[in-house]
Formats: sequence, C-alpha cells, structure tokens
Amino acid sequence: MMIERRSDGRAPALLPSDLRGPLAGARGLMPEQRLALAVLENAVAMFQRRAMVGGRDFAETRDWIFSDDATWPFSFVNVCEALCFEPQHIREGLAGWLAHARALATARPLTVSRVPTRPRWCETG
Repeated sequence: MMIERRSDGRAPALLPSDLRGPLAGARGLMPEQRLALAVLENAVAMFQRRAMVGGRDFAETRDWIFSDDATWPFSFVNVCEALCFEPQHIREGLAGWLAHARALATARPLTVSRVPTRPRWCETG
C-alpha cells in the first residue's frame, strides 16, 4: 500500500484503490471477501473523515482498527486476514496519515473571515 504526498499541502489520503491494489485483478473474490473489503474501506473512510473532529464514530473506528481482538468474524484482524493484508501495515499507514493531518492543522490554524451583518444585496445606496 503506497500513500503519496499531495502537492497542495493537504494530508495524503489512503484511497480505496490503495486497499484494492493487491486485489485489483481478483474477479473471483468470494462474497465474504467483497464484504470484508467493503467493511475495511468504510472504516478507512470514516477514520479519515472524522479524524479532525473526533466524536463517537471516530473513536469506535479507531478502536476497531487498533484492536488485536480476533474473536469475532469481522474484527479488523480477521478482515485483514481474509484479504491477505498485514494489519500492522494498514495501522501504520493510518497513524502516519493522522499525524500528518494533525501537523498540517496546527501549522495552518483555521481563520474566520468577517461575515457581513447584512447581505450585500440589502445595502442601500
């Protein structure tokens, strides 16, 4: 899985194509593997969408990804195993992405532009 740096300074994204890479030519994926891939893609997307705002969705997704519990069929470890992915590799990629995203957020604080009190079309004169 390769995570490329973006030229616009934003955190590099872990894309669904990064997850599908090893499975790109695998037309014969079993239905369980397709479901496992969809679960993993959804988790990565949730992790990246909610990383900067946190909340329950992010915490649950983060806990699922970084858990070594293999006692239930769709645990992160079992999903990775079903897809022949190395769980630690994905975890390291996401941890690196998160560190980079947070570094960018602290380097460029959000600024709030002045909002006019009245819409311009309401101005007289």
